[in-house]
Amino acid sequence: MRWALGWFRSQGLRRATLTVSGVSLSRALGDGVSGDSAKPSKTWVDAKITVTDTGSGMDRATLEKIFNPFFTTKPVGEGSGLGLSMVHGIIEDLEGTIEVTSALGVGTTFEIYLPLAAQPAKAPHPAELAEKSR
Repeated sequence: MRWALGWFRSQGLRRATLTVSGVSLSRALGDGVSGDSAKPSKTWVDAKITVTDTGSGMDRATLEKIFNPFFTTKPVGEGSGLGLSMVHGIIEDLEGTIEVTSALGVGTTFEIYLPLAAQPAKAPHPAELAEKSR
């Protein structure tokens, strides 16, 4: 959540909403850009994180590139374009998905779905950590 709030501040956005909820879904998995569904559907229980802003929004051409490494809409020297690419990679590593909808002049919404664990992860014993570090 910290990355999202930091991004909002860096963009000078005055209004943003961050919502976290649990959902049970059966949906088609797409490429993350609203309206596409190339993969077969899957049913599972997720944590859903929704981040919405009231900024300038993005056109379809921009939406199709936002997860590409080094893509940026900022002038040279003002951004590496790695932020959303890294977020996308982390979410995929966690077996989640991210979906984006945007409208010019209205704003953008990111919906992040992360699978819930069947049971809490067990923290390793300090002795196990010490053994692994040798």
